[in-house]
Amino acid sequence: MDCTATNLVYVITCAKCGMQYIGETKRTLRTRMNEHRNKVAKKFEGSYLVRHFSQENHSIMDMKFAILEKLDDKASDAYRLEREDFWIKAMVTAYPFGMNDKIKGYGIISKGVDPMSSRKHPYFCIKFPARVIPRGKRKRTSKKIDSNKVKKVVDSLKDSKASIREKFIMLAALSNKAIHLLTVGLQSGDLLLDNENALLLKAMAAYKLGGKRHDATEKPKIYLPVSFPNKGMESIQLHTVFKDRKFQQLLCPPSKVIGDIMVSYQYKIPIGSTILNHGKFLRALQLDKLKEILDADCDCATSQFLYRPAMHVVTGDSKIVEDVKLRKIIDYGTKYRVPEKIDWDKVWLACKDAINLLQHKICTKFKIVETDAEPAFARCLYIIRSRIRFQKLLATNQQEINIFGPQQKINIARLQKSFIIAPADKAGNNYIFVCKKYYLECLCKELGVKWLANKWTVDGNAVYKPVPCNKEDLLKLHDLISGQFNASIDIRNKTLPMIFAVPKLHKNPYKFRYISGASKSSMRPLSILLNRILKHLKQHFRNYCNAAVFAGSSMFWSIDSSLEALHHLRNKRNVKKITTADFSTLYTCLPHKIVEQEISFLVHLLFKNAGKKYLCIGYTNCFYSDEPSTKVKAYTEEDIMEMVQVVLDNTYVQFAGLIFKQCIGIPMGGNASPLLADLSLAVMEFKYLKQATPQQRKDIGDNVRYIDDLLNANGKSFLTVCKNIYPASLLLEDTTSRINGSDYLDLSIEITGGRLNTTLYNKTDAFNFMVIRYPEASSNVHSCIGYNTFYSQLLRIGRICSSAVEFENKVEIIWQLLCDKGYDSTKLLLMANKFVQQYKSLILGFGYSNSQIHKFFKTLAKN
Repeated sequence: MDCTATNLVYVITCAKCGMQYIGETKRTLRTRMNEHRNKVAKKFEGSYLVRHFSQENHSIMDMKFAILEKLDDKASDAYRLEREDFWIKAMVTAYPFGMNDKIKGYGIISKGVDPMSSRKHPYFCIKFPARVIPRGKRKRTSKKIDSNKVKKVVDSLKDSKASIREKFIMLAALSNKAIHLLTVGLQSGDLLLDNENALLLKAMAAYKLGGKRHDATEKPKIYLPVSFPNKGMESIQLHTVFKDRKFQQLLCPPSKVIGDIMVSYQYKIPIGSTILNHGKFLRALQLDKLKEILDADCDCATSQFLYRPAMHVVTGDSKIVEDVKLRKIIDYGTKYRVPEKIDWDKVWLACKDAINLLQHKICTKFKIVETDAEPAFARCLYIIRSRIRFQKLLATNQQEINIFGPQQKINIARLQKSFIIAPADKAGNNYIFVCKKYYLECLCKELGVKWLANKWTVDGNAVYKPVPCNKEDLLKLHDLISGQFNASIDIRNKTLPMIFAVPKLHKNPYKFRYISGASKSSMRPLSILLNRILKHLKQHFRNYCNAAVFAGSSMFWSIDSSLEALHHLRNKRNVKKITTADFSTLYTCLPHKIVEQEISFLVHLLFKNAGKKYLCIGYTNCFYSDEPSTKVKAYTEEDIMEMVQVVLDNTYVQFAGLIFKQCIGIPMGGNASPLLADLSLAVMEFKYLKQATPQQRKDIGDNVRYIDDLLNANGKSFLTVCKNIYPASLLLEDTTSRINGSDYLDLSIEITGGRLNTTLYNKTDAFNFMVIRYPEASSNVHSCIGYNTFYSQLLRIGRICSSAVEFENKVEIIWQLLCDKGYDSTKLLLMANKFVQQYKSLILGFGYSNSQIHKFFKTLAKN
């Protein structure tokens, strides 16, 4: 083979430092190598390979080429990419071990892949050789760490002259315990390394200390919905029935194809539907009733729960309920479900229906005759029946459970007569009591509804304009429009959304968030479809921006969680200043023309980048195609923009029999609304950064944005620069709360002595009443919900808190809350041990040994 060979995988080796780059090409090797040389000569910014050979002591002459694998001329592009990915991991050439910075499925890994936060990582797939133990008497190995060896590795990491290969070999030779100690030192700040060497250590720690890695050939899962009649369903442990060996043998060959059978329980309606009345009241409200309520006097002035700025009752304090029994029920929260007496007949019927559904699903999917599969599912029914019999022997007599007596129902009706009872913003499990008169006054003021000269005048405002149209005509129009995009409207959605006022008690003074209740509306099917399309476009845009590097500045600021913001900050060195801000009126002040303009730019850019004509929306995935398919929905660039325009221009809400149209802003409550807002801002940021000078990009600092919440690190006059990025109609407020830090989403960030310290932050901590955060153990739901909540909170706290003291304090609070709600401390301890086993590197980062962390959780269990 020579430089005229085609369809191959090649390697570029740096003659000076030994770093390597793996690539693939369908064309001749000569053509591809000339491209690499030209990019180095022109100093193409978007390639890490170019940046490496553009260093002062490197040149094109240091590039050595070799062919790794010659593929068959008929081999597909996908297969060639697979072989490239294999060689990258086998030869350890992913950044920072090599020059492959862009990895399939990860984007640019130097920009945010944290190997310590995930079990899957793109670095390498090699296996280190196991230590051979000679036959005969086994000697006890020493647990001591060779301090000289560790010191040599640390010196090597800090030595700029040592090659990456040398550092890799030395790290691989260290014991797991030594790697753990170095990682603890790195996370505590005792060991100072630059970003590249820190990533070397983290990647090795993730490989040696991490658990099972991601399996790309994972079998597809089957989801089985099961009704949950009462707590007796827990003891059946339905998910374990499908792991029975005999059942799997009888189901063979399907058991070789199907993955895990995931059981999801369907629960009964919570008590919130009985106590909350904001939706029911507004749906029944008419203008004549509205005037009657506004003219009536209220008793707020004499109430001890009077909110003085409004001179009406607005409170989340359950003491407003005089009935002690009803107050206890309200303190359980809106999502509490009334416990029922265990009825094993109901449990048997629910299990039987679930097994029949599973049999139908598997037989339909894998084209099996149902009679052939009957023995396997008969085995399941036999196991369930046996477990029910056993539980009946253990069962004790139970009394009827009735938490809603006649008096409680009367008292609920009295409360609903005087107050609007609604869930709180940021605390949806709490009941907020608002004077009915004041609630309607706020809505009327927002919508411009007034009683003047013995008649109603409806002026609307800049956002909502009254429209003299018939509701039925609008529904027919929406049905016709949605049908054009293959998004048919079912009978449940043939209605217009109501406008609600959601109390925001974390603001001072209290405010309301005005939102359309679009859980059932005529535009919902189309909005759901647009949401799926925008999700795909967002990921495509993220990958596109990650591939474009301008002076080291990130072109895509949007994040999906606070964890991404945390990784972004921790990957930056010398964070000296934090600025936070948010758009207070993003959804109501962004003109439709600007949204359409930015989304149009985005759609055109991504379709051009994909080089395809259609975006196909399948049942589980989205993809580009040159031809429309009869099996999936396919949309052109023009179709998507028309869909955006329809969603923006057809937002209608109801209030007291009146219909209003939202003329400006993005529909509050719509399924596609967050993504429309997010992507509009993302395009504005991309346009500004693309035309900005390198110095301007440097001055703006490092930024992340979660929809309307911005976080900036080390920016010079960041808020001033934002005026050049976003339209003047958007009001950006500075929310930086402290000189040396601020609060962002659920992060409390503090800069102390040049170090970045983070802990958990919750806006609801400032509420002047008890916030209901976790489910009650007595609720008629599976208790695993509560225990899994504890597990997820341990992970959340462990990732956010930067010190062991903060970690312990937050865990103690949650442990005590769950114990007060009736959860078993022994089971909580089991979940804690599971967390410790699966996230060893996270625990090691706090400096705990195994015995120390287990002792901490055992102490909590004893107390």
